[in-house]
Amino acid sequence: MTSLMKKIGGVLGGAGSLHANPGRDWLLLLCGAIALLAVSVGWNAWFLNRVVDEGIEAGAVGSQTLDAYKASGVNEVFGARATTSAAYRETYVFIDPSR
Repeated sequence: MTSLMKKIGGVLGGAGSLHANPGRDWLLLLCGAIALLAVSVGWNAWFLNRVVDEGIEAGAVGSQTLDAYKASGVNEVFGARATTSAAYRETYVFIDPSR
């Protein structure tokens, strides 16, 4: 491991440059995190601006979709779940193997 560090240090400008320096390491970590946060905020602001500039009106499309949607399918699914749940409580018998 030491020889690997010496090789890396030789490429980066001397073996002495890789000594532990917690202050420098934390500063680099903090600066990198701040830079990534800034890039993320910038990207999201650009994307939001692009979406706003498109002028898409989701209200008109959404209202047509909701009017065409039938809720009876959902009621059938929940009815089937209630029937199955009642069957597990009343009909099916659980035998505990530890007793």
